[in-house]
Amino acid sequence: MNGGCNAARNLAISRARGRYIAFLDDDDLFLPERLELTVAKLEATPELGVVFTEFGIINAQGDALPWTPKFLPVGESATPGALVFAMLYCDWGWIPTCTLTVRVEWLANLGYLEIRRCDNDAILNAQLAALGAPFAQVPRRLALIRRDPSHASMSKDRKALLADRRESLTILRNWLYEQEITKFNRLHRRAWSNQLMNEAEFLGGIGGFCRLIRAIWCWPANPRAAQYVRRHIFSLR
Repeated sequence: MNGGCNAARNLAISRARGRYIAFLDDDDLFLPERLELTVAKLEATPELGVVFTEFGIINAQGDALPWTPKFLPVGESATPGALVFAMLYCDWGWIPTCTLTVRVEWLANLGYLEIRRCDNDAILNAQLAALGAPFAQVPRRLALIRRDPSHASMSKDRKALLADRRESLTILRNWLYEQEITKFNRLHRRAWSNQLMNEAEFLGGIGGFCRLIRAIWCWPANPRAAQYVRRHIFSLR
């Protein structure tokens, strides 16, 4: 189909008849035992909604790339969705789609936004967590993500990625209001402040300083703001 990866994923969700759904994009790879171990985890722990795994990153030729993945700090036991949501919403922890196995009932009335963006799969992960799906991680590298320097999230085109993530925050905030989920209201300022700090680091100079001021106004206790001041302002003295 020509609707993009999210349209294809939604079609798969709509036609799935099993108890679990695991996603695999056409440029990624499952390693042996990827499905066996994630499904076994869900079978053994009925309260779990989502299981994901560690992963590696390779180039088009299958060679390992020198990018060190930052794995989400979720353990092997069930981690409440509220805690995972804070990691995804405020700190933009990354759970690659090819590492996910989801209990199908958690996908009822949910789907991927059919938009073409750098982080277009991150919103669904956060929505699952916000709805209360407990997450767990299998601490083994069971998937490979194929990337090259032109891939937006891995390239120098950080401006596009930051713009997409800014939009994602707005989409998620509006979705929470529509769903009348209010328990995360306290996180909105923290999430926006961290986004502004990402932009400050990218822009530097006067633009970065302006983002810094706005980040502090949103969340005065942001530790990244204090680090930025020490690194970029005090060092000028």
